[in-house]
Amino acid sequence: MVDLIVVIVAGGAGKRLGSDTPKQYLSIGSCSVIEQTIRMFVASGVVGRYILVVHPDYQSFVSRLVVSSFPELMFDIVDSGQERQHSVANGLEKALTFSGNILIHDAARPFIQPETIRNCASSLNLSPAVVVGIKAKDTVKRITQAGYVDQTLNRSELFLAQTPQGFNHETAEKVLLKIRSSDGIGTDDVYFAEKLGVPVRIIEGSALNFKITTPEDLSLAKVIMENYGSVFA
Repeated sequence: MVDLIVVIVAGGAGKRLGSDTPKQYLSIGSCSVIEQTIRMFVASGVVGRYILVVHPDYQSFVSRLVVSSFPELMFDIVDSGQERQHSVANGLEKALTFSGNILIHDAARPFIQPETIRNCASSLNLSPAVVVGIKAKDTVKRITQAGYVDQTLNRSELFLAQTPQGFNHETAEKVLLKIRSSDGIGTDDVYFAEKLGVPVRIIEGSALNFKITTPEDLSLAKVIMENYGSVFA
């Protein structure tokens, strides 16, 4: 029995980064982005199996990388989909062949902390769904289509969602069916749990758990890696 499975979504093309190589495979120092991401989950000590969702063009590369860098890792590779939610569905489908709770994480968030992963794992023993997020620090404005301020929102009630997001086994089965039958595009994974009326518990994360999307993000990730010990001390 596997107590916790993590689905690492690594199917993105990195178009906003402007690189020919998808961002998750770029170097941020001594390793690639996806290696650093996996390293943090390994360090958490609570993951039994890894499901890597990868475009077919990169599957051989990722398989060699994982075997070389993490020879003891129990992992499977599945095809990515047209949209992120389709990639997540493919990962969930494979993860559900094992017994255990399931976390979903963006490969391009390499600085998720092991303690946060452990908090997610513990919470899934009590809650059907979890999402990591951070409190909004800035004032948040809702605007009109014309670009004018419509309303100032109460930031004390607002969290910015990150990953991991996850479900217990029963909820994951329902979420998979919801994704497969949905015509709309979900903005994140627990969106589909919300649509099912499933309560979702917030796990507070860190601003360092950012998603590498732009060249500036990639530069920041390299700086963090150069100073990793002092940043996370």
